[in-house]
Amino acid sequence: MSYKYAVACLLSALSLTAHAQPPQHVVGANLGYGNVSYDVNNSHDEGDMFLGDVYYRYMFDHNFGIEAGYKGAFNGIGSVLISPLTEITDVSYGGPRLSGYASYPLGAGFELYGKGGVTYYTLSYTFKNNGQSKEYDESSLGGEAAAGVAWAYKHFGLNLEYNYAKNSDFDSGGMMFGAQLRF
Repeated sequence: MSYKYAVACLLSALSLTAHAQPPQHVVGANLGYGNVSYDVNNSHDEGDMFLGDVYYRYMFDHNFGIEAGYKGAFNGIGSVLISPLTEITDVSYGGPRLSGYASYPLGAGFELYGKGGVTYYTLSYTFKNNGQSKEYDESSLGGEAAAGVAWAYKHFGLNLEYNYAKNSDFDSGGMMFGAQLRF
């Protein structure tokens, strides 16, 4: 009788340990709105942008992980409205990024998190000069940092973050809202 009891306790303990293991894989997407400031063709300009991001994150443990993703942005409402008045139009950027991820659990599924890493973004724009337009693409390495709050329940989560990116051609910041699947 005690042998069966010991085996039952051992199996229960192992199943609890397996259940307590946090998901290691996270796939998500973010959408947001922000601003951009850029220096191109000896001109400085600013505008607003729609932001989007898709990513995969591998969690080493519950608090630390590494994230690879692709982020893109294009003209916002204000930029579209004033584009007939400016020399630089049709501004967008996009490219891959690789970031470290750290989180601090608050309880009830909530956590604060931060991430920072390296980016390789291509800034695309049209430059109007003397009635002629020319399209440009400029790529460079840069950096990115983000901080936010996330909530997760089982395999689904939501997040709200502020994201800042900078490279040699531009800097951009904005609020992003996203969803994620954990498995």
